[in-house]
Amino acid sequence: MTWSISNGESIYFLYDSWLRELPLSQYPLTINFTYLESLKVSVFIKNGLWDKEMLGQVIHPMILSEIIQLPLHPSTIRDLPIWSKSKSGQFQVQTAYDLQREWLKVIGPI
Repeated sequence: MTWSISNGESIYFLYDSWLRELPLSQYPLTINFTYLESLKVSVFIKNGLWDKEMLGQVIHPMILSEIIQLPLHPSTIRDLPIWSKSKSGQFQVQTAYDLQREWLKVIGPI
């Protein structure tokens, strides 16, 4: 599950999976982790664009370059969760089943 970002007000910066499959708390970040814990993605959006300067103060440059390439959708009313395993972005039982089968190949039968 990832997100289509409108204003970022409903997405936690560290704990929601909005950039990749894992939340940013799982990546090497920055100096002040505690400061970021309660922040929403919206803090890093200014006038409908990514605030590169503010992001640069808290995030690794490689992750920063990936974030600023992520499109924002300010025309939509709210941030929308999307199922990243399907082309449509909507949850489908078949894709969840396929994902589980792949996972079982890795870990073996339970």
